[in-house]
Amino acid sequence: MSLLNGINQTLAASRLMIEGALADPQLIKTLEAYGYNRKQIQKGKAHLERAWLLFDNKELSYQEKKRATQQLTAYRTELRQVFLKHSGMLRAFYRTDAATQEELGLTQATPQALDRFLTRAQRFYTKARLLQAATSDFPIADEALMQAQAMIAAISDARIQQLSKKREAERTTQQQNEALKELRQWVRDFMAIAKIAFREDPQQLEALGIVAKTA
Repeated sequence: MSLLNGINQTLAASRLMIEGALADPQLIKTLEAYGYNRKQIQKGKAHLERAWLLFDNKELSYQEKKRATQQLTAYRTELRQVFLKHSGMLRAFYRTDAATQEELGLTQATPQALDRFLTRAQRFYTKARLLQAATSDFPIADEALMQAQAMIAAISDARIQQLSKKREAERTTQQQNEALKELRQWVRDFMAIAKIAFREDPQQLEALGIVAKTA
């Protein structure tokens, strides 16, 4: 049924039908003979209002998910740049010390996957701070190492937030879809009755947004 294809089209068509019916006492009087009194049409309005609310909630949840994802990406990019800079400095500083390079994880490529990257970065900065405390000419200030560790913590928090927003978006989408399913069923039933009740009055159907098929 093309009238109910798409979310926006469903909501708009349903609103026209339901509000149009409620605003026309004579139309309701005609429909009463087919079991659609004002109370029944109010039920349709309740379906519509719930679907609108859940649609708005879903849109908001996806906006929040997008912001959380952007924040996580920004933090991750920033830490990766800092990590590559610091690892390059220490790779040069310990270029003749294979054992320390191994302890710092400098003999392996930087992981792309977030979990593995955070594990590598945490290991690197924990060891780097120990070396910094014991090495007078260490090339990186402890403050910079602490800031990098704080960035790791910020990424972990941002990831938790992003996953939470993702789950919320999925939950609100499911709720919206269930509400739309109920609304569409109500509207289909209403349209079927309206087409019978106003089969001799196509203009009344058109006022409700229903186009009657012509022979």
